Amino acid sequence: MTDYSEVLLKPIVIDADTMGQLAEAELDLARIDERISNPPFLSAIRRQLLRLEAISSIIIDGSDVTYTELVALESSLGNTKPIERGPKSLFRRAQKLNMTNAAGSVRAILYMDAIDWISKNVKSHSQLEADVFDQIYSRYNENDIAQAQVKYLQTATSDRLSGAYPVRKQASTHKAASKESYISFLNSNKFTAVAQSEISHAMLEAIGLEQCKEDGYERAFTHIIFYRRGVLTKTVAPLAIGPMIDIEKHANAIYQNMASLAGTDESGATLQYRFEDSIFCTNATVRTMRIVAKALETLYAQWKSTLGLNSTAERKAVGLLLSLFLEYGYLTIDFAAKQMSKSFSTTSAAMQSLVSAGIVQEVGVVDKRRVFCATEVISFFESLLKRLSSGVTTTRDEALERIGSI
Repeated sequence: MTDYSEVLLKPIVIDADTMGQLAEAELDLARIDERISNPPFLSAIRRQLLRLEAISSIIIDGSDVTYTELVALESSLGNTKPIERGPKSLFRRAQKLNMTNAAGSVRAILYMDAIDWISKNVKSHSQLEADVFDQIYSRYNENDIAQAQVKYLQTATSDRLSGAYPVRKQASTHKAASKESYISFLNSNKFTAVAQSEISHAMLEAIGLEQCKEDGYERAFTHIIFYRRGVLTKTVAPLAIGPMIDIEKHANAIYQNMASLAGTDESGATLQYRFEDSIFCTNATVRTMRIVAKALETLYAQWKSTLGLNSTAERKAVGLLLSLFLEYGYLTIDFAAKQMSKSFSTTSAAMQSLVSAGIVQEVGVVDKRRVFCATEVISFFESLLKRLSSGVTTTRDEALERIGSI
């Protein structure tokens, strides 16, 4: 099947139990998205979920990345004068921070930019055009990242930027489908969003377009589907969490669905897709979103209690600074002052209050600016990711190759 718009014409039979689970998984995701879309610190929840999505996506592609280094790099970009967020600039900044493995963090930052663009620009029932490929590719381009990495590996004085990203293998022997046929599928409402995203992975794996050789690029289109279908609105769901927990389950679903797409039966026979694993992935996403929201709520409540803040004080510099630390983890006084629209002296006094209370501590200097860290935030997310990724023993490509030749 080279024209994937044919998928929309063929009958698909799903048993009642699977259909019910698909619908319930999607409804659960919509519910949690709605519930956590209006808290006092939505910005913090949104950014933390965006980081989890980026990190889990990079991990299942085979690159190393830690929460601590990603936050340090991301915060450095905001806490210093603005720089162009391209691969070359990001590698220079990572080198300046003496990061042990910059490759994963640079990729995560750029992947975050792509997902952030989707969340802000793709709305319910948006009519997508072919230029959506370029919009994502301009923000997350593996070729540009790899070239920038090679250049700065050559100039690095140590192995700080080690960990070259594996070259993506294109194993598909299917003929390339046109972008237009995939866009037709993307704009359709035939399936539940959960089922549509699962078929989308198989299509992009088989489509053969140069930019679709990148797994992270494929996953970005899952987000497009969920936003276009109105399941996600303001938050960013860590949809790659499920595959990170069980990459074999994810790879098996892709392989079986690719086999269905490659069917040549012209009789109008039903297409047989595997959706059970997409249910697992969606449920894992929902559980993670609940954990993150609850953790940030709990931390904020503990900090308020430690400082003895009332509702009025929450709206002043100290309360606003607490919310910023939930979002960024690392802050300088300059950056925090700008974010809160407060003076340097007011922000400095608020920061000292948090230091005195043991909530944050000074951890270093970046570009002559003192850096403060809320260590409880960093520790929680490092621990969460360690638990979630403890079962990862292979990359998605390795799993697909082991399953069979595609």
